[in-house]
Amino acid sequence: MLRKSYRVVVPFFCAALCLGLWYVAARADDGSHIPGNNNYGSGAPLPDGAFAGLCDDWTQVNDGAFGVLSTAHSDKSGDYYAEDGFEVVVYNGQLYVGMEADDAYGAQLWRSKTGVSTAVTQTDWEEVAQVGGMPFGNGNAAMDESGVLKLQNDHIDSLASFNGVLYASTANGGYTEQGALVYSSTTGASGTWVPVIDAGFGFTHNVNFKDMQVFQGWLCGGTQNSETGAQVWCTQDGRTWVQKNYGGFGNSADDPDTVEVWSGHVYSDALYFGTQRATPSPNVYQGVLYRTETVTSASPLWTPVYTSPANGYRIDILGDVDGFLYISYRDTTNGVVILRSENGGTSTWVPVNIDGMDNDNNNTGTVVDGATIYNGMLYCAMTNIAEGTQVWRTDGISQAGMLRWTQVSPSGLGHTDNRTAELIPWNGYLYAWTSNYVSGQEVRRTSCSICQAQAIDGLGRYDFTAVGTTLTFTAETLDTATICVKPNLMPVDPQSGSVLSRTIELLISPQEGNFKADIAFSYEPQELDPSAASSTTLYLRNWIGEAWVTACAGDHTGANRTILCRDISTAAAWVVSGTPGTATTVKLVKLRAGSVGIVLGLLCSVCVILFVWQYRARQGKNTIHLR
Repeated sequence: MLRKSYRVVVPFFCAALCLGLWYVAARADDGSHIPGNNNYGSGAPLPDGAFAGLCDDWTQVNDGAFGVLSTAHSDKSGDYYAEDGFEVVVYNGQLYVGMEADDAYGAQLWRSKTGVSTAVTQTDWEEVAQVGGMPFGNGNAAMDESGVLKLQNDHIDSLASFNGVLYASTANGGYTEQGALVYSSTTGASGTWVPVIDAGFGFTHNVNFKDMQVFQGWLCGGTQNSETGAQVWCTQDGRTWVQKNYGGFGNSADDPDTVEVWSGHVYSDALYFGTQRATPSPNVYQGVLYRTETVTSASPLWTPVYTSPANGYRIDILGDVDGFLYISYRDTTNGVVILRSENGGTSTWVPVNIDGMDNDNNNTGTVVDGATIYNGMLYCAMTNIAEGTQVWRTDGISQAGMLRWTQVSPSGLGHTDNRTAELIPWNGYLYAWTSNYVSGQEVRRTSCSICQAQAIDGLGRYDFTAVGTTLTFTAETLDTATICVKPNLMPVDPQSGSVLSRTIELLISPQEGNFKADIAFSYEPQELDPSAASSTTLYLRNWIGEAWVTACAGDHTGANRTILCRDISTAAAWVVSGTPGTATTVKLVKLRAGSVGIVLGLLCSVCVILFVWQYRARQGKNTIHLR
């Protein structure tokens, strides 16, 4: 009797488990291209029907150089000459920026303080690398060619998270060859950093270590080495490092002409490094892009897949979006050139910009981390010494044989002495980490919207599916209505309780038009746990130009994750807020779904095995019986 019950119950139990696994997987992937999912950097395109909206002003959120004083350079332009911003990363929910401070201080690493979700002022930041006034407690230094003492840890060169640990590499100052260093920390906090390599991986000619990437379970980066050529070093455990190329990416021996790795990226199951290679002409360099499909072997095969013209200087990898990999090189005559490939292979690279971004040869190129994916689009910060860095973006739409590019910042981001910038999204904002030789490095942020517009030609319901909103008109004299959202945006001044990490704005045309409508906002599971909210614990907050005020009671439906506001009659911006004392619950559904999915997957697999076992027993092919 027990065996008969088992035979009946097992198939249904297995089916239920596997159906649950399918449901969790579907929910984890549900809406992965819908604004509101935190898919920044994933390369997901804009949702169908959406277009890129405007960007806000670029607001400075730190003091120049974080208030670190610098020695005046009387023979150079600015007190902060050659003191650059290096590297950006988000680790454990905090934003980190690496820098080169004055020669007296060397490398510094600043991060947003615990509990800060949106940087506003200098008080939101803390330095975490200095120990006893020295970077990572290391005061080693050497004289450069000018007789100036340069620290071994002159500046932060790369930041990366690997297996839950944060890694920071440093580079030598000037033209000294003291050997780069790599440090790790399990928290990123001050006093927790430990060195994980000997200087220069045992070769002091390795003076830096750039753009670490995680690939096939390894952490890899590339060096500058004037003796052997650039070297690639990788680790599986953070302690034991292995060289994974011949110097300079030579075929069977070192090739010192390829002197430096500048940028790295993982794309379509391959690891790419953009490099700088010497040419027969003195002080003239070209860029070469190398890739490998594995680092697990002792001697990976590296293939050059693109080589710039002779004056291209170096290859900077910008990122991948919508299936294409983007790179750039520097044309010293005509300005930056951007190319893309649909597979990263040789002979597949196509120019996609007008040289110099609209024929401005002052836009000479980008820097490491000078490009990022934000709201499904590629944003690039152009190095511009004459006018100040400019941020451009493309939505991937073809225009006059190239792609359509739009400048989304003023030159210098509001300060013309900001000559370069690195870009990174964090909590819905786009942050820029600049180099400024006059007043010191700056952190600036903006937010850019995703919009959908529709013609309004009568009463009734209009679905703005690309931005998760519906409008139901009961009266109107409008031509068009536009809904813009800023997904995952954490308000600068949150209301009491928890604020949904999304802002919504309604725009109408003509502006003097009249209407009355119900507006419904939808949200993604990772933004709000509907089980922790009800119509009495949520309400809408309306921006009136100087403050958020209560707009209307939120008619909340948890089953389909919508909040309804009835009888609105003015174009406005909204956020969703929890009642004081009854805070809503914010969660990351993909993380939770992933862990649940793993458990369900294992149980499903066990169930299938048991079911097959039981079936074979019934067929007389297995003599083992359950007791």
